[in-house]
Amino acid sequence: MIFTLRSGGTAHPETSVLQNITDLISSSGILSIAGNQFKAEAQAVPDLTVKVKIGRAYIKGALTNSYPVRSDADESVTIAPNSSGNPRIDTIVLYIDLSAAANLDASNVAKLIVVQGTPAALPVAPTTSVIQTAIGSANPFIT
Repeated sequence: MIFTLRSGGTAHPETSVLQNITDLISSSGILSIAGNQFKAEAQAVPDLTVKVKIGRAYIKGALTNSYPVRSDADESVTIAPNSSGNPRIDTIVLYIDLSAAANLDASNVAKLIVVQGTPAALPVAPTTSVIQTAIGSANPFIT
């Protein structure tokens, strides 16, 4: 089958819609217009959440499409308590949930999650394998 985009088409395959972006994007990353896109920062009143600023990013799948991501409001992600007594390095991950059935504006597909590192005297940040286990092995992501 041969595809193109045209007004009136109501069932465009995702790969057709994302073809331009996929052809142009060689790797995932944050589009840093003002230097603070998707910046993680502490809340004004410290607690176990981190604020992730508005932003734009591109997430390229290993063998699939590149996905544009836009956040128009700050998001909060929750850091799990660390009861180990040792330091821990967690990672905030922005990913595309390929198993999610998109709602009307696809606002339920790009997701933020905190993946815990290994607490220790010399803590270890989560590896790619640990992140993929947490988000689903087929889902493309950036940290």
